[in-house]
Amino acid sequence: MRVLIDWIERQFVAMGRADARELAVALLSAYQGISLLTNTFHDPELMAVEGRRLERWIDSPAA
Repeated sequence: MRVLIDWIERQFVAMGRADARELAVALLSAYQGISLLTNTFHDPELMAVEGRRLERWIDSPAA
């Protein structure tokens, strides 16, 4: 998990975010959480909807 967080953090740093570490943890947490819910409820649409929401979040100026 640390390797993933480190990689995500570097991506946010490249976007000029001072809070890159916190954003990296939030992003990985969201994906891990939706993975659990998708598996638990056998509903792949949950992952698709959350993926789109996270894309909008990352692309927003206040990511």
